[in-house]
Formats: sequence, C-alpha cells, structure tokens
Amino acid sequence: MTGWELRIWRKSMLWSREKAAREFGVTQRTWHAWENAEQVDVTVW
Repeated sequence: MTGWELRIWRKSMLWSREKAAREFGVTQRTWHAWENAEQVDVTVW
C-alpha cells in the first residue's frame, strides 16, 4: 500500500490524522510519515 492509498482509505473512513494515529496506536508523526511514504510496510492484524 502506498502512502497515497493509506490517505485515501483514512479519508473514506472520515478519520482525521489524529484519530487514525490513535486507532493504530502510533504517534501522529509516524502516521504522517506513513502517508508520505512511497510504500507503507505495516502489517495490520
């Protein structure tokens, strides 16, 4: 998944970056980095 795809998914959920970070248990800084990455290497269980 690319950062762009992650951003589109987050917006489809109507989540802010803050809420997405909280739901995934990461900092807002980490979430921001994921959304700006060419490839997001995160496994979600």
